[in-house]
Amino acid sequence: MWVGLSSLRGLYLMENSLTSITKDSWWGGLEALQELRLSSNQLQVLAPGAFSPITGLELLYLDNNQLSQITEAALLADFQGETLHLNLAGNPLQCWSGVACWIRNAEMETRLQFLPTGSPECSEQPGDDWKDVMEVICP
Repeated sequence: MWVGLSSLRGLYLMENSLTSITKDSWWGGLEALQELRLSSNQLQVLAPGAFSPITGLELLYLDNNQLSQITEAALLADFQGETLHLNLAGNPLQCWSGVACWIRNAEMETRLQFLPTGSPECSEQPGDDWKDVMEVICP
């Protein structure tokens, strides 16, 4: 799909009503991509390896979608960069499901860093901060 764009560094796909990203999505030919903006879509599912072909991704904007679950396998499965800078704000994340634990571990390993306004928010109970949830459920 992206023939001839192998040196593309940034792709902005905001507000396109996208609902899912799978491993077989259309990233072929975008291996050099460093910034991907998927903000304000309707993303509900990020499959494991969803961003696999984009091994040098540095900035990923997933804010203001419908993500309630997100796994390490979806974001960091084939990640080869030093740190992925991520925006997850405005998603109804179910932090008590364990998402908070892998986020904490990835942050501690410096593989994942949230952009200043991109920290995740918990949806189960209003006012639950994902960092407070981590202290309760993470070993």
